[in-house]
Amino acid sequence: MSRPVKIAEADISLKDLVIHDEGRYESAYVLIRSGEEVMKMMRIPFKNGLINRDQLVNAGRHHISYKLALDDLKQYTGIPAGNNSFNTRISVVVCTRNRTDLLKGCLVALQNLDFPDYEILVVDNAPDNDDTQKLAEIFGVRYVREDKPGLDRARNRGIRESSHPIIAFTDDDARPDRNWLKAIAVNFNDKRVVSVTGFVAPAELETHAQQLFEWSYGGMGHGYLKKTFNGEKMSSRWKLAASAFGVGANMAFRRNWFEKAGYFDPALDVGTPSSGGGDIEMFHRVVANNGVLVYDPNVLVWHLHRQGMEALNKQVFNNGRSFVCYLFTCYRNRTAGAGTLLAFFLRDWLFNWHIKNILFGGGKISRRLLLTELKGMVTGPAAYFSSRRSAQQIDQE
Repeated sequence: MSRPVKIAEADISLKDLVIHDEGRYESAYVLIRSGEEVMKMMRIPFKNGLINRDQLVNAGRHHISYKLALDDLKQYTGIPAGNNSFNTRISVVVCTRNRTDLLKGCLVALQNLDFPDYEILVVDNAPDNDDTQKLAEIFGVRYVREDKPGLDRARNRGIRESSHPIIAFTDDDARPDRNWLKAIAVNFNDKRVVSVTGFVAPAELETHAQQLFEWSYGGMGHGYLKKTFNGEKMSSRWKLAASAFGVGANMAFRRNWFEKAGYFDPALDVGTPSSGGGDIEMFHRVVANNGVLVYDPNVLVWHLHRQGMEALNKQVFNNGRSFVCYLFTCYRNRTAGAGTLLAFFLRDWLFNWHIKNILFGGGKISRRLLLTELKGMVTGPAAYFSSRRSAQQIDQE
């Protein structure tokens, strides 16, 4: 049985930094920051019940990338980090269904954001009761009910109901960092940028399933270096690797992008037979239309991973199913040719990710989870056509 691991943050600019084990942890997974900048997450053992700044610095000398040294140099020599000003308003959309216990924590985090002008919209998707509406009233946030089921339908309703030029999406099981919207807004200073995604850190690692997902499947992080995905400079096959661009729990778009390229596909994602894929299809659509998407680790949210193995297996199974549905959708939309799609599926997704790691991964990636994902893949084609039929029926109601 895995021992629980403490989640902690540490600003290395603070000289008196100390992390305590609270009497129940042997190690901590520490998000190391320099001021507001995200550097890296590292697992560090407790010594005599604590972790101090010297331990973090010593660990960083061997394991933290050159980014830490560079940002330390900037901080202590007074070199400016760049233009961090912003002048925009943001609508935050949270889509939910019958999960008020999780939603409450999300709303607490959203109401404590350090940003001057934003609104919060809760989109209640085909609810069984009025608990979410009552919770939204308690928090004083806008409530919208979308009776047609499907996460992408809820997202689209949020877009239509929003008021501001930037729309940021998060999930009810996510906890945005206090600086989340500031980091998003800074990236939209570049007028070329259509979409911004960011780092998703684990909010807890109390169970074996949570640790397995984070460390043996890859989690949701996508790295600690800022990346710019410019569709004009990407190959058609690389554009299909949209699952490397970010995740739906932490994404933002210009409002006018949806007017140009269309809304989220209602035949994809949670609440449909596809079980996912709506976020990465939209990321792909950005670069397929030669737009610019930025992944910035400073755009940070914390995520409550599934606590039990049954829920984790279902999530991974659905990942395999939904990725196939995503590829079928790209073919349907003619954003990639059949040859490109087949080459990407066989070489990049099936061989490089699954087969190589199953045969030669050395245990770094969970073979059991990869096999579960492959089982989901097999159900993908049937799920895709079922989702299309279901979406058409709902539209006709």
